[in-house]
Amino acid sequence: MNARVRQRQATQASILKAALVEFSGKGFDGASTREIAARAGVHHALIKYHFKSKD
Repeated sequence: MNARVRQRQATQASILKAALVEFSGKGFDGASTREIAARAGVHHALIKYHFKSKD
């Protein structure tokens, strides 16, 4: 596995972990993708790049 693939997987895992925290605290409708990105330490656009939507 190359470094690019590992970085992509690490970014996705970080976003998912942050999303779980936000969803558990605020519910799906109360959580925003911007808050998830901030918690994950990534640019907001990366959520859409990796996951296409909040769903």
